[in-house]
Amino acid sequence: MAEAVDPPFDRPDAGFNNLAGWTWVGCYGGYYLQADLLADFEHGFFTRQWHGRGPEVLAGYVSAGVSVHRPQQVHSARVLPASEAGSEPWPEADGLVSDGGGQSLWVCGADCTPVLLADPVSGRVAACHAGWRGVAGRILEQAIGLLAQ
Repeated sequence: MAEAVDPPFDRPDAGFNNLAGWTWVGCYGGYYLQADLLADFEHGFFTRQWHGRGPEVLAGYVSAGVSVHRPQQVHSARVLPASEAGSEPWPEADGLVSDGGGQSLWVCGADCTPVLLADPVSGRVAACHAGWRGVAGRILEQAIGLLAQ
């Protein structure tokens, strides 16, 4: 069950479904956001409304039968192949690049920006937790470099 929040945050606002370039997807437990530019890639942006549900559960809302990969985020510029972040203890990094099929990559953002990158030719993706330290350390360039390999 979604966490309780005070009005007016307990319901979508009047412009809820009017975000150009974005689609809200409703499912049991709430809504998640998808970027239309990444329509060919299964993905979702979740909020605190999903509190209590970890990536292992949330991945099933987006795609069935995938393995979950996530880093222990440390505000760095370190990017790893997803296969190196497939179980606890999660490795310290702030970006992952897919290196196999059926991988669900997860990063969290609060005051930092989650960035999803996708290569339509190879079908590979990257997920980065892009805080100021990571951006200054060129985390996005590193992720793109790994995608290009």
